[in-house]
Amino acid sequence: MSEQLDIPQWVEQIMDLWEKHHRRALPKELRDLWQTVYRKSAENLKKVERDKLPRWQLAWVEYLTEANERSSKTGINLRIKGSGSRPAWYENLELEVMGAYAATVNFKALMQNRPSQSMAITCGEFVGHEYMIWAVENHALPVALEKANEEYRKAFLGLLEHLRPQRLKMVNKALAIANQQPYKEARQFIRGYYLALDRGTISESGQPVGASYATPIHNVMYCFANFLPRLKNNQELLEWLKLVLGKNQTWSKTSFKRIEKITQRLDLHLCQRGTSDSSTQTVSE
Repeated sequence: MSEQLDIPQWVEQIMDLWEKHHRRALPKELRDLWQTVYRKSAENLKKVERDKLPRWQLAWVEYLTEANERSSKTGINLRIKGSGSRPAWYENLELEVMGAYAATVNFKALMQNRPSQSMAITCGEFVGHEYMIWAVENHALPVALEKANEEYRKAFLGLLEHLRPQRLKMVNKALAIANQQPYKEARQFIRGYYLALDRGTISESGQPVGASYATPIHNVMYCFANFLPRLKNNQELLEWLKLVLGKNQTWSKTSFKRIEKITQRLDLHLCQRGTSDSSTQTVSE
């Protein structure tokens, strides 16, 4: 991205704040809490009777068991995954998720080099987006966690309380850095910052302001991207989504066609096992 866009040094300095934060380890009590959650999940999954499960459900149970066992040893971390070798469908999926959860940040206008957008404005939108998420007055995150089971909810709230002061401190540092820049750039940053505050980030219902019917589907597919190549076709994808999302999503007779449109838009082509299709390549971790 730095090769395509002229990124001012002060903007890179602001973005480095977030990069350094993601390298930090969580406190031991939080790591222990998350490892316990993952360990209990793995133990419960091992109790599932697998003999009569359809192929894709068996693959799902095995995938979750492996993932929870691995996380029970390593714990949760905040590191951003490197780009590595990522298929096109995953890149497309990531853009869809960003479009919903970071709707306050107009990355598209920046990449299209629109005259109305600048790196300073985009940076301001990003910092404003962060403030709106972590502000004490924003009760949307706890609301969004209400449907989670008690153990996961406790772990997420612990993570929220740990991260909130750190993220707000970074927002203040970013504002201080921007305030020291030449008038034009500082003005553009502040404009982007207040645009983000005006648009909002997460509604009182706990849903992102850029959410659509497809947002929960995109989010689940993004979180479990490495499982998707284990599915044979869109019908299995639909059945899997119904299992994962359940009553949190409205399903109808037209759901299959909607799933077809989503996979076409992402350029994701699920195929029979044993065939080689680069569009179902797994995501490197």
